[in-house]
Order: sequence, then structure tokens, then C-alpha cells
Amino acid sequence: MKNNILIYPAIFRKEEKGGYSVFIPDLNNSTCGENLQEAIYMAKDLIGNLAVDFIEYEKKEMPKASDISEIKIENKSDFVSLIDLNYDEYKKSLVKSIKKTVYISKVLNDKAESLHINFSQTLQDALTKVVSEKNN
Repeated sequence: MKNNILIYPAIFRKEEKGGYSVFIPDLNNSTCGENLQEAIYMAKDLIGNLAVDFIEYEKKEMPKASDISEIKIENKSDFVSLIDLNYDEYKKSLVKSIKKTVYISKVLNDKAESLHINFSQTLQDALTKVVSEKNN
């Protein structure tokens, strides 16, 4: 991570019902937004959250970013763009994380675990979206 800047290629897909899905292949993770601006914001937030998990909690380096020219898209309407994030600035913007206990059904838990879904990240993404909607 040069100068504490993280840069990852991301695949954007415009969804039929509106909004954009964003997949970051090097991090094997995705997010979405109701418009392109929100999708980019959510992609940066996803990279930031994963970086905090990797660097601060797991004491690991972030996965190496692929060259943008190596990223293949499936649909003609998809496009690839670079997402950059100043890790130091992102970390400063975070408030101390707190632990919350939540209850979900066993069926949902089992399905999510089989898909290797990051529960904390998913909850943060959902809460960020709801808070953003309620503030608008």
C-alpha cells in the first residue's frame, strides 16, 4: 500500500430495476448503490472496511490489486473502473467499532455461512444504506 492509498479495479453493472452492483474481484466481495455516485461511495466503504479487518484485526496485508487490463467482464453493459481510498483518512473517519448481538433464523444463518458472507460487513452495508435513505 503505497502512501496508504488503496486502489482496486471494480466491475460495475447497471441493474434492470435501477442502481448499480459493484464487484471487487481482488477482494471477492461486492456491494451496490441506487445510483452511480452511491455505488462508488459504497465500493470505497467496502474496501475501507475490509482493509480495517485485514490490517487492524487480522494483522494481514491487503490482497494485491490486479491490473485493470486483466479484469474481464461478462456483459457488454458492464464496465470496469478503479476505486481509490486513502486508508489513513478512512480510518480516522471511523468511530470505534462496537459489538452488537443480533438474532437471525438458523436457516438464514446456515445459508449465509455456506456462501461465506461477512455478517459484520453485510450489516454495516445495510445500516449505511438505511441511514443514508432516512437522511435524504
